[in-house]
Amino acid sequence: MSMEMRYEKLVGYAFGFAKGGKMLDRGEDPARLADADVFQAHRIAEAKTGAAYSMAILTSALLNHPTKEYSDDERERLSSFTGQAIAASDIAALGELIADFDKTVTKEYFNCGDGPIRFK
Repeated sequence: MSMEMRYEKLVGYAFGFAKGGKMLDRGEDPARLADADVFQAHRIAEAKTGAAYSMAILTSALLNHPTKEYSDDERERLSSFTGQAIAASDIAALGELIADFDKTVTKEYFNCGDGPIRFK
């Protein structure tokens, strides 16, 4: 999957999860950031905003879930993603962070199939 589509998927998942439903389609989030076209070097501020806010939505849901418990190291790791997205030096670094988040957070802790997005 291209980095552009991975970005769009992250934003669509996060805002869909926040609305209690399925992944949003392209541009259906309030700021219209769930769009692969946003993930470009000349639009890095928008891409960072979309990625950071999406990561914050998902990690906050995990960290504040009443029945889930995490080690201190895992809590710190989960909490660090938003800041890392904001601090990304370029679009490639942001793409690597999104790929890591997808592998170690989204796929690890959420069911993101065709139905509603839920905790595993």
